[in-house]
Formats: sequence, C-alpha cells, structure tokens
Amino acid sequence: MDVSPFVFKPGDFFRDRLPPADLYVLCQIVHDWPDDKVHEILSRVAQSCKPGAGLLLVETLLDEEKREARVALLQSLNMLVQMGGRERSPGEYQCLLEQHGFCQVQVAHLGGILDAILATRVGP
Repeated sequence: MDVSPFVFKPGDFFRDRLPPADLYVLCQIVHDWPDDKVHEILSRVAQSCKPGAGLLLVETLLDEEKREARVALLQSLNMLVQMGGRERSPGEYQCLLEQHGFCQVQVAHLGGILDAILATRVGP
C-alpha cells in the first residue's frame, strides 16, 4: 500500500497540461533551453501554480560576475553549443522567476556541482 503524498506525472511541459501541485521541481531542466523556451516553461508552471505554491529549480549556478565558477562556465559553454541553453547566476534566475510571478527567491548552495533555487508563486 502506497501512502506517499507525492505523485509523479510524466509529460511534455511544452504540450501537456501541467497538473496542479503544491511544489514543482525542475532538476537540470532550465539550463538546457534558450531564453524563449525557458519563458515558455516558466509561464506554463506559473499558470498551473496556485498562489503560495513553490517552484524548486536545481541547477548549476554561475557566480554573478561569471568569473569564478569554472565548472559552471564550462557547463554553460557546453549547453550553449549543444542545446542553445546556458547556466545562469542567482540574480538571473531571480529576474526570470519574478517575471513569471514568483517571489521570495531563495538560493541554497549545496556544496557540490548543483545548487537549489526555491521561489513562491504570488497571486494570479
């Protein structure tokens, strides 16, 4: 008997309707896409988010000056060449998220190659 409160739903976030949720988790998704697709993804998540729901992004973060995070810089170049995407700084993620109605953006450096960005959806 599964008593887990979590339900995972497969799908294509460019075509399928996103199910309502209290928390959306995008792990190493946003960096794959060029800006227009990132805005499309975040817009679709925002439309499905109720006020107070969260969005957790797990990505490799660049430093704000884009000089020190060498692994992230190499990864960003790789994403640009292969997919048209890129790594971003915490400030760039905050700007993206705020454009789609997310606030209270918090960044947690996890001590490895990945970091976490948590934001809350405000009103409609």
